[in-house]
Amino acid sequence: MRRVDLEFVPGDLEVAKPGVLYASEYRGACWWILNPSGFALKTAVCTSHLTYGLAVLQGGSAVLATCRSEDVVHVWRRIAGLLYEELPRSLPLHDISIGDVDVGPDGHIYLCLAAGGMVLELDQQFRVVDALARDLRAPQDVAFSPDGQRAYVLEAPGIGPEFVYVYVRDVD
Repeated sequence: MRRVDLEFVPGDLEVAKPGVLYASEYRGACWWILNPSGFALKTAVCTSHLTYGLAVLQGGSAVLATCRSEDVVHVWRRIAGLLYEELPRSLPLHDISIGDVDVGPDGHIYLCLAAGGMVLELDQQFRVVDALARDLRAPQDVAFSPDGQRAYVLEAPGIGPEFVYVYVRDVD
């Protein structure tokens, strides 16, 4: 096992491709692109928003960051190399208390909507496909098995029994 020292407290971590890590700052407004040793490959992307969850689309084509201060998902599209620009129109999902965002093995985007009690599935054009899970108390995080057949949903702590929901999915 090897330890990687960071110069910030990480909140979420994603691996886009071997050798490239994307990390958001815990309760902060910045996200970084790092090499496996923890060195920044570019300066941090900082905004005026409180970033909660981070997801990277296939190959790093876009970075999604859930924003707790505005209840939206900010989208940065890659222009070239490691250069990203924020799209002027974020995904408006107001008053639903957004948790984590993740990209499943199928390339779809999954948003934890705590106040809505669901995990919403979007395609890569950000159109709603379905709800992976409904009638939850407060979904906070979602993760997938490597083959995509199982989805694991974690609810916010402190509001009842602590456990993980496991969903078996039909994968084409």
